[in-house]
Amino acid sequence: MDLLVVDVFATEPMAGRPVAVFPDADLTDGQYRAVVEELGAAGALAAEPDGLYGVGARADVALAIAGGALVERGREPGSETLQGHRELAVETVADGTVTVALPAADSRPVAVAESEVADALGVDPAALADVGADLPLARVSAGAGYLAVPVNFMEHLGRVDPNREWVAGILDEADAEALYAFSFDTLAAEVDWHARVLTREGEVAASARATAATARYVLQQGALDADRDTLVAASGNFIDRPSRVQVDLAGADPEVTGTSLTVFDGTVAVPEPDEDDIIEV
Repeated sequence: MDLLVVDVFATEPMAGRPVAVFPDADLTDGQYRAVVEELGAAGALAAEPDGLYGVGARADVALAIAGGALVERGREPGSETLQGHRELAVETVADGTVTVALPAADSRPVAVAESEVADALGVDPAALADVGADLPLARVSAGAGYLAVPVNFMEHLGRVDPNREWVAGILDEADAEALYAFSFDTLAAEVDWHARVLTREGEVAASARATAATARYVLQQGALDADRDTLVAASGNFIDRPSRVQVDLAGADPEVTGTSLTVFDGTVAVPEPDEDDIIEV
């Protein structure tokens, strides 16, 4: 099968979140997942005649944005729907830029203690308490829930050394998919904050939904100096996958805009859907 590997939210090749893109394929979910596991990708995107199909529930926005790479292969830009775990409205323009509409973002307080989160992250509790008085921990949502954790300085964000078991317990307590630790102390003027995205399985380069939900929360709390319609978050640097996520909050619902970089264009051998590799002893 023809295969593209594209890096989404990437600032350079071999950055962002890698997605396996099939320009012309009709495989089973099991076959897509086999390729995803082989490549260590965030998910798989298939270009089907009636729309886009994605495998990889937690990376669905990244999959949608990866569809911009298909414009280079002759697919017409325009409005489409990404089918899969969730449906997403996708708008692609001629240069491959993709805009994805997300559900309305909201937030609510959480009962998780700052000290408990600090212990799970391996940082001094003061790194959270310094910011928490004005911007407390919150469960934020844009179609999925995340624990937004403000951190005072980039130095402390960089020192995060998560205890995966403790992080998983906190996520269960907060009913969240990931912990989104972020600091307004950034290395670039065009970036509003830097983040680290911690899931139960480990750290990922970026999360569009967590960024969009946190952006709405930050603006609602008046944490930025001026009214903003567009925010940019950096992430992934501490795992050598630098990423940028742009969120537009001008409308009632957030929109994420991004591009993808094609880093591989070739073919892949896909197992037959009925193959059984289980070895009985």
